[in-house]
Amino acid sequence: MPLTVRPIAGDILRADWGMNPKAAAVVRAGVQVVIHNAADTSFIAHRDTGTTNVEGVQRLIDFARSCPRPPLIVYMSTASNVGDVTGRLPARDGRLPGG
Repeated sequence: MPLTVRPIAGDILRADWGMNPKAAAVVRAGVQVVIHNAADTSFIAHRDTGTTNVEGVQRLIDFARSCPRPPLIVYMSTASNVGDVTGRLPARDGRLPGG
C-alpha cells in the first residue's frame, strides 16, 4: 500500500483542529499517523505558550480518540521545529549547557 502524506491546515485551538466537518470526516476515516509539530516556538519567558502547546495537544488527543482506528501520533518538540538553528541554545541564566 503506498504511503500518502497530506498536510492539513487548521487551527489547533478549535474542535476538530478547525477542519470543516467534511474534511474532519475524511481524516477520521483514513488517518493512520499524525505528525504533530504545531506549536508556539517563542522562548520569551512571559509568553503564554501553554495555551497553544498544551490545549493544542489536548485537542489532538480528543480528535484521535474520535477516530474509528486511533492513529499513531508522532510529536515533535517545540525546540526542534523552529527551523534552521545554528549554535547552542543558552540556558535561562544565559550560560550554555556544559559551559
